[in-house]
Amino acid sequence: MTAAEGRRSRLRLTLLKAALLLSLCLNVALGTYLGVQWRDGRHGVLTAAGATRVIDRMADRLPEADGERLREIFASKRIELSEAQTRYDAAMRHSLDLLAAPDLDVAAFRDAVREARDQRLAVGDVLIGTIVETLTEMPAKERQELAGRLRRRQ
Repeated sequence: MTAAEGRRSRLRLTLLKAALLLSLCLNVALGTYLGVQWRDGRHGVLTAAGATRVIDRMADRLPEADGERLREIFASKRIELSEAQTRYDAAMRHSLDLLAAPDLDVAAFRDAVREARDQRLAVGDVLIGTIVETLTEMPAKERQELAGRLRRRQ
């Protein structure tokens, strides 16, 4: 091995060590962030509280009458949303109970996770239904203006 090849080999090894150290640091940082989010109850999924924030933000961007109508429709769906959230929470607890079992039943755990996903989607369906109902009630001119604003954002 020549001196130049030796230097290149040492440089490659040094770069590899640096990349591995950086990767480890990033993984620790990400793991810590996700752990804090989970501990604080911010799981990154759509929840009833998250749906309320989405509705409020959207209502603030609509013409006043349409924003109020959106809030009214959403308020009329609070019970439905609460029931969907309760089913999602129960499905998540069931998934976590299975995960914590000493002998993990993989098939049952997969089924429980799928059920939790389906229940989470039900929360989103209430939100989507609220938005669709509101948008279809808007006058054509306002719908067209909204569609134009949304297109410009893309």
